[in-house]
Amino acid sequence: MSQFVEKVFRSRQTLLKVLHDRGYDTVGAEKFGPEEIRSGLAASSNGKALEFTVKARDGIDVPTPTVRVYIFLPRIKQKLAGFLNSLETPAGIAPEASSRKPDQLGSPVDPGQTTVICLINEPVVSVFHQASINQWAVRNLRLSFFYMDSFQMNPLDHYLVPPHEIIPKEQHEALMKSMYITQKSQFPLIRYHEDPVARVIGAIPGDIIKITRPSPPAGEYIVYRVCTP
Repeated sequence: MSQFVEKVFRSRQTLLKVLHDRGYDTVGAEKFGPEEIRSGLAASSNGKALEFTVKARDGIDVPTPTVRVYIFLPRIKQKLAGFLNSLETPAGIAPEASSRKPDQLGSPVDPGQTTVICLINEPVVSVFHQASINQWAVRNLRLSFFYMDSFQMNPLDHYLVPPHEIIPKEQHEALMKSMYITQKSQFPLIRYHEDPVARVIGAIPGDIIKITRPSPPAGEYIVYRVCTP
């Protein structure tokens, strides 16, 4: 169990920093340390006791007011369809008729209110990427998967990763006009949920991402990429 405690704690801390940088209140979740993780694993070896939600900080503009975080220690690739079904409201039942609050773990997800992030104990392969793409295409649900073993540090903190910033949608038209671009497809592409930085910053298809790279002669230069499935 000790190896699980270490990687769950470290990947969880990385995710909390990412969520804080996005504008969410992580103070309560940050108080959950290795001992609490050890106790949670003792109570539920599959990691279910470690799940949590965070809400947006006051005055911060975020895509959804709530983020729901699932932690999976058993491998879930073969059970992924069942998990995705659990996030959907059964046909014929209104979301507000659910016995659980919309932001409560285990309840169906309202895509306009909740982002779903999963820390998993297996590599994020194409089946997970496709699940994220499908959920966005069908329901506009923001769904991300991160492999705990490779999420021990925030990739945005690495010195080789330049700053990435999502340009607000209301600025897209002016930016494209200034660059004499008529369609977003003319921008270089960054793949939705395949690019690790795009996943970390929460980019979705259609987002324009500003990347500020160092330049020896100019100090820095800026490139723009459009997020695409």
